[in-house]
Amino acid sequence: MELENFEVIKNQGWFTFNSKRDLKVLGFKTHRLAKMDLEKTKIQVTLGSTELGQYLGLNSEIGTLILAFFPEQEVEFIRTTNGQSSKPEYPSFAYSGASDELNDFLLKLENLAHARAAESHA
Repeated sequence: MELENFEVIKNQGWFTFNSKRDLKVLGFKTHRLAKMDLEKTKIQVTLGSTELGQYLGLNSEIGTLILAFFPEQEVEFIRTTNGQSSKPEYPSFAYSGASDELNDFLLKLENLAHARAAESHA
């Protein structure tokens, strides 16, 4: 799988979508925005569940963003599949769309993270 603006890594049963922009300068400890199962049926948006993402309240805005891009989908908040109870819940949704649609969604997500982090530093 390839996306125009993001690094896609196949990792332990998932495709991870990493920002090519430096999110660490904003205070995020990762460049990962989201992950998708290898069957390409479900996406978990992970950035809002990071320490900074939780502080900024990103998950509620991410849920709204998902519905704006994929209005036919239902947003679920589920824990990661590794079973760690201390992990936060990720906004997740079923996915069967085109790569360019996913690329556009991730661009909006990345821009949202940049905007909220900049506001918190202002």
